[in-house]
Amino acid sequence: MIVTDAEEDPDIQSLAQEIARYLQGREQVADTLDGIVHWWILRQRLHEERRKVERAMAYLYQQGMISMRRLPDGRTLYVGRSLPPDNQHPDT
Repeated sequence: MIVTDAEEDPDIQSLAQEIARYLQGREQVADTLDGIVHWWILRQRLHEERRKVERAMAYLYQQGMISMRRLPDGRTLYVGRSLPPDNQHPDT
């Protein structure tokens, strides 16, 4: 096992916290280093990024920059709107 000075490296601390978040509620997980990178880290990041994108889309909708349509299967379709030539809010 490699020993590092994790206390002095903020990137390592951040990654350790990310792994710890993934482990919450998954006490019996085990994996190789490659598995951790591909399945734990990437999955956790995708989940966190999805929440950020969802919030960003809600913001754009509130600003009138996109519209939303509900698809028959319940998913939401986001549709971009063109801004007026003077870049004013579409509702002004």
